Amino acid sequence: TNVGYGVLFRFLDQDNFYYFCVSKNGSFVVGIRSEGEYKEFIPWTPHRSINKSGKNKLKVSAIGAYYKFYINNVLVKEVFDKTFKKGVYGLYTYADVHVAFDNMMVYQGNLILYDSFRKPSPNWSEGTGAYTKNEMYTVNATGEGYYSWGSTTYDDFSYKAECYWLGGSEEHGYGL
Repeated sequence: TNVGYGVLFRFLDQDNFYYFCVSKNGSFVVGIRSEGEYKEFIPWTPHRSINKSGKNKLKVSAIGAYYKFYINNVLVKEVFDKTFKKGVYGLYTYADVHVAFDNMMVYQGNLILYDSFRKPSPNWSEGTGAYTKNEMYTVNATGEGYYSWGSTTYDDFSYKAECYWLGGSEEHGYGL
């Protein structure tokens, strides 16, 4: 079984959000958590564009109920779903994964948010297992997993970040 690390978007709370994740073994998943229940729009799918040993650039584009998903600048899937119309952006890791995030960007036409993680920021949780180090936001997740999210709500947007697998279970994923 794969478990992802990646991005959250149109995040309302820990029971209601979309997710886009990749795993060290070269697969990705796209889904929704609604009222606490997970549903995969795209089940774990291997893809040649996933870098199994280094940086993966993940991008989500959301226009209305239409979503496009990119890995390393390659369009990997498109989805239509109108459950959530807006929400905040975030990062996600599942249990037993050590990952880092860098160069996170949010666009609404123009670039409206950029975080290079050069220094700690009040935008991201820091504490047990989550910290800014080597100019990256690093998460060493254990137990149920780890969520962190921004504070600004967006409807239509494009969101991307660089994600690095640093260690832990190779079946578990990471992402936006």
